[in-house]
Amino acid sequence: ESELIGKEEGGQNDNVLISLLNISTSLLSNCPIINEEFGIDFLNIVFKFLFDIPTSQDFDSSNYPPMCKFERSRTSGFELLKKCSQNSDQALQYLCYLLISQQHNN
Repeated sequence: ESELIGKEEGGQNDNVLISLLNISTSLLSNCPIINEEFGIDFLNIVFKFLFDIPTSQDFDSSNYPPMCKFERSRTSGFELLKKCSQNSDQALQYLCYLLISQQHNN
């Protein structure tokens, strides 16, 4: 049985990840210049946190993708994606590109 099955949400690592995602969302909300400069970078990182698919090599480590495995961390990740793509047509288009690419890769 997978190590992930039965594992409860809320471990220390997940709480740290949730906190980092929430702080990033707050920064982007309160400092629009950060979103203008780093929104695409945030999109790339958070998209991987949410949608990376594990490979056989990943199962050799305890930190296989996606980083956001549980409901609370996934919710925080999606909130950050939403914030990154707000008020930026370029970021929204890039997010759509990532989503479409993900569908074609599966």
